[in-house]
Amino acid sequence: MCRKEKEECELQGDPKGCALKHISKARELLSKSDIKGADLELSYVERHWKEE
Repeated sequence: MCRKEKEECELQGDPKGCALKHISKARELLSKSDIKGADLELSYVERHWKEE
């Protein structure tokens, strides 16, 4: 599962749920023009799709 700064994902065992959480976060960051943060969140999504 994803790790954010040594922190385990709270949706461990649910790759789709966690991916959706990251997509929502990425959209929020994009609305604030935080491209780097959104890109990081989307990289977590890619990782989850590979895990499934």
